[in-house]
Amino acid sequence: MKALLKVLITVLVLIAAVAATYLLYARPVVTGYAAKHMCSGLWVGQLPEQWLRDKAIAPALQPASSWLGYDIDYQAHRVSVSFLGYQQVAQWRGHKLTEIQGEKHSDSINLNLGCVLLDQYGSEVVPNGKTEVRASLTADAEDAMTPVDTDSTSDAAAEQTSAISASHQDQLAQLIDEAFRESGNSPRNTLALVVSHKGNVIAERYAEPVQAETSMLGWSMSKSLLPTWVAIQEHQEQREINPKINDNWAWLSSHMTLEHLLRMESGLDFSEWYQPGDDVTSMLYLQGNMASFVASKPWGNPGTSWAYSSGDSNLASFEWKRQLPSDWRHWLVRNVWQPLGITSAVVETDQSDTPVMSSYTHMTPADWQKVGQLWLDGWHNRSPLFPADWMKQATRPSDVHQLGLYGEGFWLNRGSDSRPPKWPELPRSVFWARGHEGQYVLVAPEQELVVVRFGLTPGDNDGLDTLVAGLIDVLNQVE
Repeated sequence: MKALLKVLITVLVLIAAVAATYLLYARPVVTGYAAKHMCSGLWVGQLPEQWLRDKAIAPALQPASSWLGYDIDYQAHRVSVSFLGYQQVAQWRGHKLTEIQGEKHSDSINLNLGCVLLDQYGSEVVPNGKTEVRASLTADAEDAMTPVDTDSTSDAAAEQTSAISASHQDQLAQLIDEAFRESGNSPRNTLALVVSHKGNVIAERYAEPVQAETSMLGWSMSKSLLPTWVAIQEHQEQREINPKINDNWAWLSSHMTLEHLLRMESGLDFSEWYQPGDDVTSMLYLQGNMASFVASKPWGNPGTSWAYSSGDSNLASFEWKRQLPSDWRHWLVRNVWQPLGITSAVVETDQSDTPVMSSYTHMTPADWQKVGQLWLDGWHNRSPLFPADWMKQATRPSDVHQLGLYGEGFWLNRGSDSRPPKWPELPRSVFWARGHEGQYVLVAPEQELVVVRFGLTPGDNDGLDTLVAGLIDVLNQVE
């Protein structure tokens, strides 16, 4: 009996030690996620604090959510979150000017720069001291901060929908109803849907507190934006932008290029399990310079294997920024946001002012639809922003991805000899950007269809495949 009791005590001690170790590593993930998500939700998304706590943050951090301590300073636009004696702080950075070669610019720039996690001393690292806070805003800057007027978008959607017969409108409404309906044991939590056909919005709906003007976090949909920007830059400069990465990180392979990073073929040993202590959580919640952290990882032979890696995207972001002829924010305004008519975009950075293109881009659902329309137009070679056939190349499966699931920043429905497409009921030409908890911009190019979906869906119960299949069926009837 004593021996059994001793064994039991030993097992309990080991379990307690493992649990304590896990919690030790979990603290930065829990506090960083909560602080960053709350900060961006409040001052980028303009969402209610209690909803963010209960619906957007707590379910993702269970069971730790009950022990989180929030301290929100609305005047300073700062969020502190503590958990088991560990604290992290996120700071919203608005009303700033970027200084380029000694000249201050504020033309048409969205002055909402989003939130950044501060370092252990509670301060932000500002590269070269070239970012300053203004006490007041000019009229032009205030206009740039004004939320998008979405009434015209809704009216346009209604006008375009009216061109479809009443019976087909009923079918569309039923599909949208189903997309917002809870189904099965796993919550769906659909928050926003925008559907366009041939460039016209034919369906649009939101669930409280999300509204048409809410700027939504795309999470890993950001990974699809970065190769898009590279392609636009290549078309603008009429040259290939594909530098060798070891020009800046001498210890990395001399064969590693920007395209390897964009296609997730870098060979970098980067763990993407979203568990405490792994590479991706350490990068997002503990590193002020994410690219340097990624570049410090061991590497193999580029172009010989595929591995999904947020680290690849953030190292690629640094390299893209380094190749630009001007400040990256101004470049985006002039070459991406203005041509597309996008006014809500907020691209958040790490402390080194490098865009976190693994995770942190916000736009209204209607502006995400404009991005999807750009991809659709690019696939058909009718976008003046892209090189010819670039979109077809970007949606070509990676040569080293045996299952045909990934291209250059895009998920694909191609399948392979050894595996059917992800969604067999959908055309194989379908491709999409996808983010954490069921964020999508999906393009069905042959059907001229773009579907934007946002939600808080922890599993695979988002129902997007059923929705898209139903939409294609209705549109086939219309035509």
